[in-house]
Amino acid sequence: MRLVLWTVCLLLVSGWGALADEPDNPEDEFMFPSWDGDNRILNIGSKNFKKAVKDSEVLIVLFSADFDEHSEGDTQEEVSEYALQVTCQVLEDRDVECGEIDLESDAKLAKQEGVDEHGTILVYKDDEVIEYLGHRAPEILISFVVDLFEDAHVDIIKGKSGKEDFDDDDDEVRVVGWFEDKNSKHYKEFEDAANHFPTLEFFATFDPKLAKQLKLKDLNDILIYRPFEKEPVEIEDDDPHGLEEHEIEEFIEANMEPIIEKFTLEDLHRVWDEDEDDHMIVFFAEEDDKEGKQFLKLVAQLARKNADENLDFIWIDPDEVPTLEDYFEEVFDIDLDEPQIGVVDLDDNDSVFLDLPDDGLPTLDELQAWVDDILDGDIDYDDDDDDDDDGQHLQAGMTTTMTTTTTMMKTKTMTTRVSSENLVPREKRPLSRDGSSSP
Repeated sequence: MRLVLWTVCLLLVSGWGALADEPDNPEDEFMFPSWDGDNRILNIGSKNFKKAVKDSEVLIVLFSADFDEHSEGDTQEEVSEYALQVTCQVLEDRDVECGEIDLESDAKLAKQEGVDEHGTILVYKDDEVIEYLGHRAPEILISFVVDLFEDAHVDIIKGKSGKEDFDDDDDEVRVVGWFEDKNSKHYKEFEDAANHFPTLEFFATFDPKLAKQLKLKDLNDILIYRPFEKEPVEIEDDDPHGLEEHEIEEFIEANMEPIIEKFTLEDLHRVWDEDEDDHMIVFFAEEDDKEGKQFLKLVAQLARKNADENLDFIWIDPDEVPTLEDYFEEVFDIDLDEPQIGVVDLDDNDSVFLDLPDDGLPTLDELQAWVDDILDGDIDYDDDDDDDDDGQHLQAGMTTTMTTTTTMMKTKTMTTRVSSENLVPREKRPLSRDGSSSP
């Protein structure tokens, strides 16, 4: 919610919230700014990389590759570039720069930065390197970057209302710690670690009574609360001097994934990434709908029961990604007016969805029997295909469908391609040896 509010506030303050002309459609009253055509993407290589990072308050870097014109890869890359162009345009006064590194010509630099896939976006700020895993739309990227300008996003829990606010966020991964005060060394390390995870919720308390209610046993303890799990995960700390920032980060990295991942636009490329040894179970349920909420609780029980199996549960709330509803219904051949659950194979670009009973929801035993068939290899994807093309290119197709939209504020569907008229041929601004931009 904070990311969306930041974007709205930024646009209103910038004067881009309203259209210059009276809108024909009231729904178009608030239009997201389009690219003004000025190229702001720097050509970065090994000779000027360090200077580019040093000279920017924030540097957003796209790692690219050469593709055939109009190919799927070329389209995705163009849209990623468009997102960077608009982001740097909107945040120009904040010294946000965008750059591009060629994976082939600068392979050594890419390897140095830990990048081996085209389309990767890294954000550099204050000696931190954060991979951007969100939707390649300008408004989502801008929100992500603006959030980096905030002080460490640690919410201090005070009193009963603060505890209630913490409990209300139970569908989010929450990291919480108990510290002496804001000036303590342990809190500072916790705060610094929080900067590395801009999409996670961080909380702290200085109240011993609240700490006990939060299941924090000792001063400087840190817990991770994950959605749909009854008990938090506790960090192991045998060091009497407390944990350092990198140790807290490593703990969070290793324990941040819940038994059910919620599909969001802010980190969809992390969630929609199947482990080669795991089966991806995708289910659709509207949390605000009575039947959807019941189904969500049912699948949560299923996920807890199979926590030790090679299963990745992905929850998609159609209400929260309305621009993708048509796409999901078409690709998976399902009706999102009711809950759905299926298994998706990204390698073979296929899926099989469970036929739910007409008179209500399946039982936990029925769902477990279906999961057992998946684990035993008894699910035949071919039986679910009407033709050879059904379900093809699920991951790439979704990514392309999403990234080919100039802005979600301007359209209700995710099938609109960025107009080639808005994407002028790339003539990057190369940085000279001294780091200055060429005209």
